[in-house]
Amino acid sequence: MKNTTVTLCMLVMGALVLVAEPALAAKMEPPSTFRIWWAYSWRILNFLILAFAIYKFGKQPLLDFLSGQKDTIQKELKELEEQKAKLIADKEALEAKTSQLAAELEDYQVKLEHVAQRERTELLEDAKRETGLIVERAGLWSEQLLREAKSELADEMLKEAADLATQKIRENINSKDQSLMLDQFKSQVSEQAKVA
Repeated sequence: MKNTTVTLCMLVMGALVLVAEPALAAKMEPPSTFRIWWAYSWRILNFLILAFAIYKFGKQPLLDFLSGQKDTIQKELKELEEQKAKLIADKEALEAKTSQLAAELEDYQVKLEHVAQRERTELLEDAKRETGLIVERAGLWSEQLLREAKSELADEMLKEAADLATQKIRENINSKDQSLMLDQFKSQVSEQAKVA
């Protein structure tokens, strides 16, 4: 391999020297037609020699390089295929899990609807019970208020009747009746004092 590289380098350097010759000769007088064709033929010959040397000495390293690249690319392609297969398997597992989660979500929704319906029914029953209790309490409270109002009304009526009776008695009782009543009161008090 080292011999091949050294030989290849020597050929490249020789070709560069031969290519540089016309540039150095450009300062001289114009060459003849024969000289031009002679230089042109040498260039072609040098190119053919260089191509042959590259083919002869560079063929195997180039083939080795390309086969190494082929192996590397095949390994990378195999790894990519494995990753692709793994990703596809992961995707399918994720889709299966997603569909399972969707089914579970539907089950939860159905259960939540049943629970919500049951709670709604219980709330309505509780509300009806509370409404019945409130109506019953309101009835009892209104009856109590009615009794109190009747009692107050009866008290007021008695008071008015007593006031009216007092007023009528004052109007109808004269001083003679008052003396008589005072004497009766005194006699009752003295009798009670004797008994006590």
